[in-house]
Formats: sequence, C-alpha cells, structure tokens
Amino acid sequence: MLPKHKFIYRAVAEAIDGFGERHYITGRAHFAPIAGYRGKNGHIQISTMLNSSGYNPANPKRMSVDQLAEILEGLDDEGREHVLEAIVNEYGFNLCKSPEVQRKPEDAMRVMYMALGIESVHGNLAETLVDALEDGEIDEEERERITKATFALRKAVRELEEALR
Repeated sequence: MLPKHKFIYRAVAEAIDGFGERHYITGRAHFAPIAGYRGKNGHIQISTMLNSSGYNPANPKRMSVDQLAEILEGLDDEGREHVLEAIVNEYGFNLCKSPEVQRKPEDAMRVMYMALGIESVHGNLAETLVDALEDGEIDEEERERITKATFALRKAVRELEEALR
C-alpha cells in the first residue's frame, strides 16, 4: 500500500478528473472498476481512497501499487504525465518522455548527429557554469540557468540511449 502522501493522491485525483473532462465522462466512475471498486458506489469508494485532505485511521483506503499501475495504464498521456511528473518532482527529478525509436538504415547517422549534439549541449553547460562562477557566487537566476542546462544535457544523453536500444 502507498502511504497517504498528499502529492500522489492529489495528482491521481486531478488526472482522473481531467481525463473525465477531456473524454466527457465521469472520471471517477470510469476508473472505479479499474481500481477494483465494483458496484453502484464504486465512484464513492475511489473518491474516498483519493481523499488526501482527510485521513481515517480506522478505514484508511490507501492505494496499492497495483491500483496505481492500473490507473496509470488507463489514463491518457496527459493524465499519466501529470501523475508521474508530480511523483518525480517531489523527489527532485525531471520527467523526460522517451522519444519514439525508429529503426532505419540512417539510424547510424542519426546517432552520430545526436552524439555531436550532446557535445554542443555539454559546451553550453560549461559556458553557463563559467559565466555563473565569474563573480564567485551563484545567484538564483544563474542557478536556474544551470538547472536548465543540466536538464538539457540529461535529455540529450537519454535520447541517445533510447536511439541505441
């Protein structure tokens, strides 16, 4: 069972409700059977489980990892991204969707260009670091630029890794 961390439950509730709005259905009623809540009160049971503001120790209705996996499987890309982004952001990571891999003869050239692109992004990070360290201090704006540059480098490396699979 997942502990009642508000950020997870809130993100799942928002994703389910958003899915319902995008698809013109009642999201909680749609996802109740997917989460294992059957019957006419399934939408109430899933709402109780997703309630992150109140906690009843006698009846906690916590979400299992399997329920979370089933809900993620049932969500569209926008909802899935919302939940996963909330989880990774809570722990200081960035979410980066893997690019679609296409196997073609020109893949070798693409990998070479990607590797050259990594060098360029690495150079941008180095330049950003040198600029930030010129005065001996890193202010908030410089910290933000460094964070963006490191994210760009990680993204470029991740895309190369995916292309090689």
